[in-house]
Amino acid sequence: MSKKHAKSFAIFTHLKTDMGEAVHAQKFAAMLPHATLHDIPALLGEDYATLAQMNLALAEADYAPCISYPHRIEHTHDVSMVLSWNAGVAAMLASGVQENKFTILKLYAHQPQERIFAQLYSSADLLITESLLASQRAHAYGLDRVLYLPHHFTHCEPASRQYVIELAKRLGKTLPAEAIIVGVPSRFEYWKNCEFAVEAVRQLQSKYPLVLVLKGRFPQQSVYPDYEQHFAQMLQAYQHENWLLWDDSWTSYPDVLKQYASFDFCVQPSGAEGGSNVIVELLAMGKPVILLDASTHPYLFKGGALFVPPQPGLRMAQLAYAQPNLDALIQSIEQLCNARERAKWSLCAQTIAHQRFHPNLAQKKIAYMLQALEKDVDFQKIEEEDKKLYGI
Repeated sequence: MSKKHAKSFAIFTHLKTDMGEAVHAQKFAAMLPHATLHDIPALLGEDYATLAQMNLALAEADYAPCISYPHRIEHTHDVSMVLSWNAGVAAMLASGVQENKFTILKLYAHQPQERIFAQLYSSADLLITESLLASQRAHAYGLDRVLYLPHHFTHCEPASRQYVIELAKRLGKTLPAEAIIVGVPSRFEYWKNCEFAVEAVRQLQSKYPLVLVLKGRFPQQSVYPDYEQHFAQMLQAYQHENWLLWDDSWTSYPDVLKQYASFDFCVQPSGAEGGSNVIVELLAMGKPVILLDASTHPYLFKGGALFVPPQPGLRMAQLAYAQPNLDALIQSIEQLCNARERAKWSLCAQTIAHQRFHPNLAQKKIAYMLQALEKDVDFQKIEEEDKKLYGI
């Protein structure tokens, strides 16, 4: 079947983890004709430890193991879409997904080794990204078939404290009637900087009736187990404090939105992001969000969220990342302890979500993607539209 008559999509992603690609894939599948979802590790017969090892090989610029990857995947669909962090992308490219098929790849924003950037993605017929920053980097490497496809929200939940009330009860703690609920929905990875949110609330909880809700857990396997040990010790030290509630259970989308509805505002101090489903969903629900002024955040969310300056320089690890200025983070949280400030930023949040991440906008971009299957698309014109929309 020719590209012109493409009728079915296979979306390859990481379905069995807490990473955002799974949610992104679910949203795309609802918009695409005859789309099916496939889990990358299950198809490759590999676990996440092996994929992480491949990621380290990429970081060391050893591209050969990916090129010679032995697996081939049998498929009957017309279009392959791969939504994955970079090691998964490399593995799928090497395993023949792109052979005789129109292949769409998610462009990963933080490829650790610059000189293999083009090698990883040049085989794709089309690149999509939720990161305007990644799109600009791709152009610098001669990759010009790039479509920015934003995260979007499907529906919103009305405010309700039911989730936090039940969580506190389950943990044997009391939730004050006047409590200000600060949510931190996140995986506990080193670049997410969740420990800064905990420390900031700890310093403020004697002054304000703050309750911090950590909604997340540590990955099953991590290349930096020392971070888990450090943060776990921190959580253990405060586990009996009334101001800290930790829910390490996993809640699927969209049920998790009912839990977000319990938050008065959220802190997302991640220092390396290409874009975030969670932030878009929170903003659409009118939840003020505090973000680190780094990575793609200022491109996407300027005018809709509070920004905290990072510490000077990047922390060099497998993924280079920024860390927040703790004093500035404390000041931003203290600002949102004021009900009028929360109301103001709630309006900003909803406004920016509807302007930049409305489902209608995502559907328009899906239409561009479908056009690219059949004919040439003026990607430069589309990019100019994005720059105008996002104030770049």
